Amino acid sequence: RCLSDWSSDVCSSDLQWAAVVPHASRIIGTISAGKTQNVTIVGTGFLGTSKVTSNAVGTKVSVLHVTSSRVLLHVTVAKGTRRGTHTLKIVLRNGKSCTIRYLSR
Repeated sequence: RCLSDWSSDVCSSDLQWAAVVPHASRIIGTISAGKTQNVTIVGTGFLGTSKVTSNAVGTKVSVLHVTSSRVLLHVTVAKGTRRGTHTLKIVLRNGKSCTIRYLSR
C-alpha cells in the first residue's frame, strides 16, 4: 500500500525494508593470510547488502551473492597480514549494519 501527499510517495514495503537490521551469527569457511577464499556469513536480514569490509589492512572483500540469510563473499587477504581475530562489517543500503569476528590463520 502506498500513501501519497504533496511531498512524497511512501509505500509500506519501503517502510518495512527501512526497518530491517542485519544480524550475523557465524562464518562458514576459512580466511587465511596470503590467500583468496570464498566464505559465507550466515544470519538474518541480509537482503539489501551493499558492501562488506574487513578491519584487517590489505584485506579485500567482494560480495558474490546475497540471500536474506546468507552472504557469499570472495575474500583476499594480503600476504603478511597479522594473524588473529579481525572483524567483517556488513552494511545494508538502508545504512543499517552488523559485524562479525573471524579468525585469520
